[in-house]
This record gives sequence, structure tokens and C-alpha cells, in this order.
Amino acid sequence: MLLSTIHVSVADISVADIIHNKIGLVKSYFYKSGYNSYQFAYSIIRLRDSSMDEKIVLETVEQIADLISKKYVFPETGEKIAAHVREWIAKDDSYRDHSPADFAEWFTREMGTIAHDSHLRIDYDPKRASGGDDPEELMRRHFEQALRNNFGFLKVERLAGNIGYLQIQEFPPLEPTMTLAAGAMAFVANTQGLIFDIRGHKGGSPEMVQLLISYLVSEEPRPLTGIYSRATGQTETYETLTEIPGKRMTTVPVYVVVDGETHSAAEAFAYDLQALKRGTIVGTPTRGGAHLVEFIPIKNMFVFMLPVARAFNPITNGNWQGTGVIPDIEVADQDPLLVAHRHLLNELLQSAGDEEEQEFLRTEMKILESR
Repeated sequence: MLLSTIHVSVADISVADIIHNKIGLVKSYFYKSGYNSYQFAYSIIRLRDSSMDEKIVLETVEQIADLISKKYVFPETGEKIAAHVREWIAKDDSYRDHSPADFAEWFTREMGTIAHDSHLRIDYDPKRASGGDDPEELMRRHFEQALRNNFGFLKVERLAGNIGYLQIQEFPPLEPTMTLAAGAMAFVANTQGLIFDIRGHKGGSPEMVQLLISYLVSEEPRPLTGIYSRATGQTETYETLTEIPGKRMTTVPVYVVVDGETHSAAEAFAYDLQALKRGTIVGTPTRGGAHLVEFIPIKNMFVFMLPVARAFNPITNGNWQGTGVIPDIEVADQDPLLVAHRHLLNELLQSAGDEEEQEFLRTEMKILESR
């Protein structure tokens, strides 16, 4: 495999590796290996990779600045970001040395100096951007990618102690995946506790958040995080559903495992359960992105993610933007899944009503600790 050994010459680095944005890997490899051709190899790769045309750069920056000014969820902040990037590009012409991928990262960092918004970014992605100016085409491509990933539902199983475990890395749109979600919840319907593992979860649909939380509460509607839109000036409210496909699990303990890469709608899931006092959050603070984005293709090269709405929870009168969701049990130096599982079994043991149940849980705890 390419770069599996330090005996690699520059000639062995293929154009395909460069095209598929592996420059960073190549650079890191030569640096870490101490290979004495590092500087030479890096300069050759740079020459092979395409640099940004000045006209395209200026048009891209102006288009994005205009979009931010008109649509960014916080109007005053949007004006500041737009003014900043226009001033920045007028003073800094080092973009001439950047590839499109590097330019996108560079531009994203520059917007972040004002916005501090993890959702505001531009990615170099010609394949996704090739849908022209049609955002629906971008969403179609995203749907195809999600399908290959089973719409983010990676694992559903029964753990020691009759605990239901769901590992989910994306919340897909509800319409094509209702049966999938209902099937996952049906599998764990007879367990005594639930663990949702949403570490590394990048977000998705608020409707899927709404459905999953509805399984964990009674039929009486409970308030969930809503969405305030700059375009309409209105807040779209959400509450738990009065009807769901399958069995509710209103009394079983619920634990949610998170990390610093848990983002967006996944944060809403954890935040809402915490606000409803229906779940215990375990892990490290989440990423802190409470905005909803519009995906906009730029120049058939870039995909611009523009926050146009923000989350608002009626229980807390706030959201998790910038701070992340703060876990009830912070775990930095242990496996948070193991910690959640252990806490859950202890909670069940304390509430066990008879000796047989207690003995079952003690035995299952020993099995867990022996692994």
C-alpha cells in the first residue's frame, strides 16, 4: 500500500492520491518518518495540485459574503462576517498558493474568527457541488450516501443485564426511515434499560429526534427543542408524538453516551432528554452546534454550509451553541460506554424488587466487569 513504508519516492505518489485530497497524509507521513526528501516531495506535490484562480477566488468570496449578509441566522453577526471576509481577501493574496481544498479550509477558519460557529463552513467537494445551483440535488446525493450507511443506524443489540444498546451516527429524514427506526426500537422494547451511543454523530433530522424521544415518554405531549428561522422570524415548535409505531418505554432508565464530536441534531437529542429529566448523559461535552444549515453549491467546486436557523428549547429558554451539552457524568479517562453500562446496572440493582432479580443483575455485573 502507498506510504506503508519510508522507502517511498515522490514518483510513487499517484495523481489519484493528490486528486482525492491525500496531500495532508503525504505531508504528515514524510514529516513523521523523518524522510529527508520531505521538503522536496511537498513542493513537487504542490506543483502537481491545482492552485486557485484569482477570478474564481474573488467571485467565491463575494458570493459567500453576500449570502452571509442576507441569510446568516444572526443578522448583525452576518454583516460583521461578510465585512471581515471582504477585507481579509483584499489584503491577503496568499490564496494564490492554495489548492481548492486548502482554500476551503483556510476560508472556513477565517470566517470562524468572527462567527465561532461550527456549522458555518465551506468544503471543497466537486462531486456534491456538481448539482449546479439546485440544493435539492445536493440533498439527493446526501440521501444516497446515507443509504449506504444504513441511515446512521449502525448497531442494535442486547447487552449484559438485559440492556438495550443503539449505536446511531446520523438522524435521517423520517419519511423514508420510519420503519427502520421503529424496527430498532422494537428490538429493544423488552429490555430493562437503554443506552443510546451517539459518539461521533454528525446530526440530521429534528423529526427523528422527535420520534425517538417519543418512545421514552408518555402519550401526553412534552416540549422539545424548536427551530427559529431568520427568514420567517418565526419559531417552529416541536413536541413529543401522541402516536408512535410500537411500544413506549416510559419507565426504563435511559443513558446517552456522547463525545466532543457529537454534533447538531444529536446534541438536540441529548439536550432534550436532559431538559426533560428523562436521560443521563455520559461522556465529554459535545461539539456545541445548535444551528441549522442550508447547503449551497458554489462554482461547481464548493459546498457552502450556511446557518439560517437556530435551536430554541422552551424548557431552558436556550440551547447548546458554543458550550455543547454538558454531561451529567463526565468521563475523560475511561470508556464512557462501560461507565454508562455500569451505572445503569447499579441503578437497576438498587431498585430491584426481589432477590431473584437482584441475583440476576449481580451476575450480569460480574460478566460486565470480567470483560
